[in-house]
Amino acid sequence: EYTVIVSTDGAAQSAGFVDPIGNYKGHLGRGNVVQAVNEAQLISLVWNSDETLVNAPSFDKVFAGVENSDNSGIGNLGIVHTILLDTQGQAWATGSNSKGQLCLGDDVNLPYSRIPRKIQIAGRIKDVAIGGEFTLLVDEFNNVYGCGSNAVGQLGLGLIISRTSDPTKIATLTSVTSVSAGHKHSLFKTENGIYVTGSNEFGQLCEGAIGQSVRTPSLLDTGTTIENINQFEAIKSSSYILYSDGSVESCGRNNFGQLGDATNINKVRTNVALGGGDISRLLGVGPSSESVFFVTNDGDVFGTGLNTDGQLGTGDKENKNTPTKVEFQKPVILVLVLAAKDHTCAIGDFGGSFPPTGSPTSSPSSSPTKKPTKKPTGSPTPKPSSSPTITPTLSPTLSPTLSPTLQPTLSPTLAPTLSPTLSPSLEPTLAPTLTPSLIPTLAPTLDPSLAPTMSPTLEPSLMPTTLPTGIPTISPTLEPSVNPTVVPTMEPTLLPTTVEPT
Repeated sequence: EYTVIVSTDGAAQSAGFVDPIGNYKGHLGRGNVVQAVNEAQLISLVWNSDETLVNAPSFDKVFAGVENSDNSGIGNLGIVHTILLDTQGQAWATGSNSKGQLCLGDDVNLPYSRIPRKIQIAGRIKDVAIGGEFTLLVDEFNNVYGCGSNAVGQLGLGLIISRTSDPTKIATLTSVTSVSAGHKHSLFKTENGIYVTGSNEFGQLCEGAIGQSVRTPSLLDTGTTIENINQFEAIKSSSYILYSDGSVESCGRNNFGQLGDATNINKVRTNVALGGGDISRLLGVGPSSESVFFVTNDGDVFGTGLNTDGQLGTGDKENKNTPTKVEFQKPVILVLVLAAKDHTCAIGDFGGSFPPTGSPTSSPSSSPTKKPTKKPTGSPTPKPSSSPTITPTLSPTLSPTLSPTLQPTLSPTLAPTLSPTLSPSLEPTLAPTLTPSLIPTLAPTLDPSLAPTMSPTLEPSLMPTTLPTGIPTISPTLEPSVNPTVVPTMEPTLLPTTVEPT
């Protein structure tokens, strides 16, 4: 029941529902919460390695967890945690530490755990996966570390270790390029194949006997080489493998139809029944999700599984056991879809351009793993010889609002905090920045005499490396014929590029 967002400028904010307040252990990454709906607020502080409270770093990604007490029958116990990854490859943990899943060397839940703390591990972290009371970290050398519960082998650390609070290297795995985790099982992609470990209660490991857990990583027999596997994902108790020919195999729990094979029977291996074209991407990862999404080569989006709250976006609230087309208000090119059990968040581009409404401005890439971490800037590279007078003429009260199409995917309380506001003033020495998607309506203008010294250029290093077909590259231009008294800018700090719900 929460969502964490990382904006293009590296700021992170969280929102969600907390009840009861006594069970809150910090998964929102901040201490100022109430027993009810908590509107989106910035995660502004972190505990550094020397136990000093400092300003939050620039974040790159966020990974939201799953409530681990959903079968207890006594409500939400707050056994859920969150990991944030900054732009320097440092990991920060916050929330429940019941089994040492924060990787901090202890398993104590203290008030300071409500603010992200730095995980002490050598090297940069490049990928993270978290499940119910456990965490997996992949470093720059393709080693994978685990911490938290290993009760059913979800860390792949064998029979002896039942839990660990220190990041512990999984010695049997090398050359790990990415990981994915469900509630109690884990998947690893290496140079020579897919490895699986953990609970196989519903057949979610895609091999072996249903109900028989695997304690150390086991190489999955896919009948092909790793070069023919494009993607793999785990949701709560199911798993999926996307092959290069556009086919998808699924396995595990199927009570809501999440395997997409037109049945509701749990299976060790089955095929997703999508008749509308080959699948190019899998979307909807999340350790609490019981729904999954597929994107076809034609750009259509299909969903299958749990839909009791409309989380599939199919226009109804009926569960689906075959992939059903997801409806959008107008054609959209998706960057990613992230699904929790009861809600789904999406980031995409409506035909390649956005009105100035606060919708994401970063251009989507063709691969869900290549999310832009920086936005293009239209700031002039040379400074003018004389600083022009800059006076915004747009009232700062005219804050743009969220695009209606994205509002349904976010909590209504997010709308005010996701709306960029207009800066009421600009220092004469600061070059204005331009959000590419807003250029057509908010292009800054300069006096003819200043034009030769203030030609803005887009920095090539900040442009997304891959743009889907149909998304134009927008270069800001300066109109030499208009007086330089109006240079409105949009604050970019709240534009989401990574949304990770639970």
